[in-house]
Amino acid sequence: MSSEELHSEALHDVRAHLAPFSDLLEGFDRCLAGLAAVEGLGIAVGGSLARGGVHSHSDLDFELKPPAGMSLDEVLAEALRISGTLGRVLSSFPASHIGLPNLLVVFVDMDGSVIKADFMVLLDS
Repeated sequence: MSSEELHSEALHDVRAHLAPFSDLLEGFDRCLAGLAAVEGLGIAVGGSLARGGVHSHSDLDFELKPPAGMSLDEVLAEALRISGTLGRVLSSFPASHIGLPNLLVVFVDMDGSVIKADFMVLLDS
């Protein structure tokens, strides 16, 4: 199986887990499209999106690997901008309070549904 087929199969599985929750599926698709438009950005999913077990209050967990030359602040700003395309951003903050300044937490009002998205930026050690 090629890498592209594997990615396609994994994406199909994630979308299938989200299918019963149309607001989450729409938020996922819109975030993914925005992130995919960032040249060179590596994108993976985490949490219940990766494990299954998605429920109506699940959040959208994205793991982002920035391309060379793109700073943490630039990736976080781009993730926040993309989140804003879903609807009105209610709150956003880096998770510095738990020692994760590379994790951006965003709550968005998307047509009356509150969507929580987490963007973990994977940094080289």
